[in-house]
Amino acid sequence: MIMIRILITCFALSFAALPSLADDTAAGSVFVEILEYRFANDIALLDAEAEYGTQTDRAVVKLVTLSADGETEAAAALLYRRALSETFDLQAGMEFSDDNSHFVLGFQAQAPHHVGTELVTLFDGNGDGYLVGKVERIWTLGDRLKLWPRLEVIAAFQDDDASATRAGLSVALADLRLRYELHPRFMPYVGVSWEQALGDTAATLEAAGEDKSIITAVMGASFAF
Repeated sequence: MIMIRILITCFALSFAALPSLADDTAAGSVFVEILEYRFANDIALLDAEAEYGTQTDRAVVKLVTLSADGETEAAAALLYRRALSETFDLQAGMEFSDDNSHFVLGFQAQAPHHVGTELVTLFDGNGDGYLVGKVERIWTLGDRLKLWPRLEVIAAFQDDDASATRAGLSVALADLRLRYELHPRFMPYVGVSWEQALGDTAATLEAAGEDKSIITAVMGASFAF
């Protein structure tokens, strides 16, 4: 719970002084970062985000859906995002999924060498939830060809028997996609994704005869409008 308190304090202190960002004109955008098919487990994945506001203050809607075997799981988040600088944003709001809802607190940052980072904690009224950390970078290989690696790590605050998740570091996901920019707003890609259960979660899955590691080829596109 220390991480939650730190994020709440940082978010409150962000109102003490407004960041000096020049452009305060409101504008909106929609970006579908991931729309892909995963071959090994026959899954369709969508990860999209819409935002509206100024460079300092923005309202954000996020949507993630996962479809398999004729069923779809979805999670939607409504967030307020506040820029502390041109490279660092704090965000807060709510996420709603099929079976639960969570408060959301976290930040996004652009580190040196164009490395994007995100750390978000999601928790309910009982303090149960999880922490998600992401890091990614896009390397330019040519005029239109881009290499896009991404790493995500999830840590749960408590055991969840329904999903066989155990408290602590539970899942790591590593993706490597090769993207071709047919247009700045339309970028098809191919790649590979690796999901690995960690710690007690991996032991629980192994004891139940379930896969603790999945590697799959992916094919999809990113686009904006």
